[in-house]
Amino acid sequence: MPRRLAILLALLIALGSALYFDVYDYFSSRNMISKFESSLVKLELYDKNVEEKKEYLSNLEKAVQPRTTLKEIESLTQAANLNLSSQKDGTYLIEGTCEPEKLKDLVAHLLSSANVVVQSMLIDSRQIVPVVTDEMKVAARVSVRLVLKGVMLE
Repeated sequence: MPRRLAILLALLIALGSALYFDVYDYFSSRNMISKFESSLVKLELYDKNVEEKKEYLSNLEKAVQPRTTLKEIESLTQAANLNLSSQKDGTYLIEGTCEPEKLKDLVAHLLSSANVVVQSMLIDSRQIVPVVTDEMKVAARVSVRLVLKGVMLE
């Protein structure tokens, strides 16, 4: 009888420990699953925030359009026979003499650009009238000195 009782007790202990560990594993895995779910909720919230920030940045980028590039400014200054030079402090200097129409186009382009700021502008206008000529023509010439600052796109 004590042998049967010992075997039965051993079986009950084995069954109890198996049930205990099974229940323990169940609850520990359940706890781990709930932690994963809460982490997933946080990740979804972060993802939503990132998507909102991307949308905000794209709207902001659309708002600061158009942007000008250094090549566009170079082509406009060359078309107006002006000189463009880069300064040591990161600014760009445009200087020379040109026609008023070309200066108007250049200044309008610079002022409509979101990435360039005109720091200073010095314009001196002169009219050149020839002394002896068959026809009286008045040629207006404008001396320009512009200082630009901003992020130039390549």
